[in-house]
Amino acid sequence: MSSPSLRVWHLECLKPGLLEDIEPAWLSDFTLFIQELKLNFGTYNPVGEAESELEALHMQESHQATKYFIKFTQLAARVHWGEAALLRQAYNGLAKRIKNDMVHHDKPTTLAGLRKLIQAIDSRYWEHKAKVSQETTASGSLGHKNENKSSDNTKSDKGKSSSQSKQKSSNNSSGSSQSKGSSSEPKKTNPDLSSKLGKDSKLTQQERQCRLDNNLCLFCGAPVHMAKDFPKCASAKARTAKLTQDLASTSKASGSDSKKD
Repeated sequence: MSSPSLRVWHLECLKPGLLEDIEPAWLSDFTLFIQELKLNFGTYNPVGEAESELEALHMQESHQATKYFIKFTQLAARVHWGEAALLRQAYNGLAKRIKNDMVHHDKPTTLAGLRKLIQAIDSRYWEHKAKVSQETTASGSLGHKNENKSSDNTKSDKGKSSSQSKQKSSNNSSGSSQSKGSSSEPKKTNPDLSSKLGKDSKLTQQERQCRLDNNLCLFCGAPVHMAKDFPKCASAKARTAKLTQDLASTSKASGSDSKKD
């Protein structure tokens, strides 16, 4: 009996009986008190209600067989069914996974035999499910470790590439600084030719004869060309010729002016 129903019975039945001048018989007799409770709050047709509950009882896929048979036994004790009817109803209320596995076994002919077989099948099912769950968890943790390891390797590779790029850039900067340093070095000075030139800034007779004997350029001393083919010498000759021509034209002009005078 639920607590709200008890409160209703207390308000509706107990108080009026206590307020009357004549006490009700159930107030002093416990057996009559129980009968009064059943009369007001008991089941009108307990067998019919138990049969309805028994027919509606079904084992869910996530339920265990032990729980199903406990409830089935409680309801079976309240009905007047025979062994065959209870066996058929117990089989009809089983989960689909249990029925699918029962095709590999002989069908029991008693309720006790059915209950024993169903509990064995259900026990193997939950054992297998626990093993699969453990393997899935183990593979998931292994995959997680592999992901962490690959990410660590990726970070390591990135660190190595970064250090290599830094080292390369430092090498480039050091190379550029060296090249800058080398470019900032003073230019080589021209060789001392004072021993090969005379007072008139021309080659001495001995140096001139040495270069002629060895087929060397009289201007730079290289064996590749002669003095007449040296670019600087050619440009110098051209300037000299132009200067001579200018002097000659100037002399002619001054001579003609003097004749007119």
